[in-house]
Amino acid sequence: MIQTDPENKFSPLPNYLENHREGIVNFGLYFQKFAKYHRKGDFSLETRHSWDKGKKEWSLINNQFDQYHKYLSSNILKKRHLQQERYLSALSEHGVKTLTLSFRSETRFLTGIGETSPTEVGMLFDRNSGVPYIPASSVKGVVRYAYCVNFARKNPEKIADGKFVDEKDIDGLIPLFGSLDSKNSSRGGYAFMDVYAEEAPEIIIDIMNPHFGKYYKGDSTEGPVETEDPVPIKFLAIEKGVVFKFRGFFLSTEAESYCEQLVEAFVTALTELGIGAKTALGYGRFDHAQEKEFQKLANGKPGVKKTTDESDLMKNFNDFRLSPSPDNFGRFVKRIRLEEMEEVKDLSFKEMKGLINIGFADRLIDSEINEDLKIIIAGKIFNLLEKNKKWKQKKLESYRSLEILANKNRR
Repeated sequence: MIQTDPENKFSPLPNYLENHREGIVNFGLYFQKFAKYHRKGDFSLETRHSWDKGKKEWSLINNQFDQYHKYLSSNILKKRHLQQERYLSALSEHGVKTLTLSFRSETRFLTGIGETSPTEVGMLFDRNSGVPYIPASSVKGVVRYAYCVNFARKNPEKIADGKFVDEKDIDGLIPLFGSLDSKNSSRGGYAFMDVYAEEAPEIIIDIMNPHFGKYYKGDSTEGPVETEDPVPIKFLAIEKGVVFKFRGFFLSTEAESYCEQLVEAFVTALTELGIGAKTALGYGRFDHAQEKEFQKLANGKPGVKKTTDESDLMKNFNDFRLSPSPDNFGRFVKRIRLEEMEEVKDLSFKEMKGLINIGFADRLIDSEINEDLKIIIAGKIFNLLEKNKKWKQKKLESYRSLEILANKNRR
């Protein structure tokens, strides 16, 4: 027998998943996959933004938007940056030239507005972290176009009177970006990486308000006239003021020789042309986040600021932060040298709050490092450790020992 739905609403999930979904923090998976359903009188299903005869609007944006904000305290994004930084650092140690540029969004920014969503205007989220990002392929496309624009500006005589310019005629285009020629295709000499914000970006609700819906659909006999009732359409956008990290590395020495032109193309693409959707309306404009002092690891070109080499302690600490477990913490502590004491004082464990457990205390207490170092680290992790009422005596003793060390640090 078919059961009726007294509230005329239906979610296509078993109860145990329906109850669990409120704790999910990956808003990207929510946004791209989840849909609510309306059960009609004939028991067929249809997705809608609103189904209560206009009394109440149901939308992922309205009803589940807080799921994204639950993510803001997570350290998943910081791990992604550490992974990219360590990858570039490893390449640099083997002589590969790398590039890191920082740009701050000066206007709101849209990414993936054409992406599929069951009920919303699309937006692109990183599958694993659930935060908006810019795919490497998108960055490559807009920077390649900007590279051509810069070439045309510097060589107006080559495009005068509608002259045709082939890709091989643009110095550095093929070495950097590869060839589109199907018969002589080649890969580019610069590898673009996915782009992430330094911090989890704030997402806001924006609207578009098309006035000529019938005209766009081909249903109007009067043309685009102001006689229709506009229906505002909500969509998500990234608020301005967010710093994004654009990273990549060179695959050939020939491509390296065009590093300066590549950086100029990044500047043109992000500050003038824009990236993402609705750039013609002013969205997607960026500015230099570091006042034109771009980080170019191991580049060595005149006038280019080199990134300071990571200390042994920071390499050790970053390895631990990629996977903050008690065992990795024990290995991190074991490698600390006495002469690194002042640098240890500047370390911050705050981003790992919620991940530090009593096992960290055991590893620190059992370690054979200098007592002063042990006291400094105890002071840093004690306030981040949440005491559990269910702990047995041994764990309570470990907690008390850590507390004693932490209090010594405060004296």
